[in-house]
Amino acid sequence: MDYYKCPTHDLYSETQRRSLPPLSRNREQLNEDLVQDDIDRGSDATTIRTVDRSTLLPQTTRSAHAGEIGNTIVASQLVNEKIVYWTLNTFFPTLHLFFESGRSCVIDGGRLSDAFVGLDPALRFKLTDCAHEEEGRVSNSILPERFSDSGIGLVIQEAVVSQRTSIAVKNSQQWAPRDPPQFRIVTEMHTVIGLRLRGMNKMAFIWARTKAPSGGRLWGDIRLTLSDKCLEPSSYNNLQLNIIMPGATAIVLYPRKEGSTFDKEYYLKTHMPLAMKHWGPHGMKSYAVSELGADGPYSISSVMEFDSQEAVGKAMQDPGTKEIMDDVKNFTNSEPILVHGSIIGTS
Repeated sequence: MDYYKCPTHDLYSETQRRSLPPLSRNREQLNEDLVQDDIDRGSDATTIRTVDRSTLLPQTTRSAHAGEIGNTIVASQLVNEKIVYWTLNTFFPTLHLFFESGRSCVIDGGRLSDAFVGLDPALRFKLTDCAHEEEGRVSNSILPERFSDSGIGLVIQEAVVSQRTSIAVKNSQQWAPRDPPQFRIVTEMHTVIGLRLRGMNKMAFIWARTKAPSGGRLWGDIRLTLSDKCLEPSSYNNLQLNIIMPGATAIVLYPRKEGSTFDKEYYLKTHMPLAMKHWGPHGMKSYAVSELGADGPYSISSVMEFDSQEAVGKAMQDPGTKEIMDDVKNFTNSEPILVHGSIIGTS
C-alpha cells in the first residue's frame, strides 16, 4: 500500500502498532518503513487481529462464475483431506485445491471487482517452498531421500472461517470530494479461511483484496466450496478416465504404491512420442513430464496441452489411443489416471 498521502500522525501510529523502530518522524521515512514492512511480512504486517468464526458460513459470492464452483460449505469439512495439486487462478480470484480423496474445493474471493486471492506467508511457504510448486503444480519436496517414506504430506489438520481486521488506506472524503483528497489509515473487517497443514504450528489464512479500494473496500470476503463430483470415474479400456471440467489441458497421474515400478527413460523416449504421434494431428500441442515429490500419492505427472476440449475428445476416440493404452504395461505396473480441464488462466 502507498501510505505517503496519509497524515504523519497516522503513519507514526501505524509504525508503533507494528513495533517498528521510529527512526524518524519524517513522512517520507515513515512511508518507506511501512512499505518495506509490507514487502517483508506480507499480510502479517497489515493484520490487526483474526478471530475464529468457525460456526459461520461464508457469504454467497456474487461473481459470474459462482454457479460453476459448487455449494458453500463449513470449513471443518476439509479436515484430513490431503492436497495433491493446487492452482491459483490468474483471471478469477480463486484458489483451487485438489485432494487425494478425489474431491476438490474452491476458495473464492470474487465479491469485489478486480479482487485477487492471497495467502499468509506461512501457508504460502508450506505450499510453495516446502513442496516445490510450478504454476500451481506440486512437483517436488524438500524432504531428503532417506525420509522419502515418512508419509508427510499436505494434509489439512485444521480449517476455520475467521473474521479478520486489517488496515487499509482510503480517502476519508469519498462522499464529499476535496482537492487534494484526504487519505487516512483505517480498518476493515473481512472473512478469511484458515488452514493448518501437517507440520505447521499455527493457523495461516487465505484472503482476498483489491489493488485499489473497490466500492469503498480494499479487503474482500472469502467463501469456500466443495465438490464431490470433481472427479467422476469412467473407463476407457484399462485407463481410469476422470473428467474435471470442459477444457484443453490433459494431465496423466501415475499413482505411487508399494511395489509399483516406472521406467522413466522408456516413458520419455518412446511412450510420449507415441502419444504425440497419434494425438498431435487432433490438436495436442505440447507436453511436460514432472517427477513428483516422494511423499505424495503420485510419482509422475504428464501435462498435455490441446487446442480445445473437442480436440481432447477426438484424441480419445482415435484408433491409435488403443496402442497408447496397450503401451502402458511396457513402462509401469501402475494404472494411470487422466484428468482434463479448461485453461482459464496463464501468466
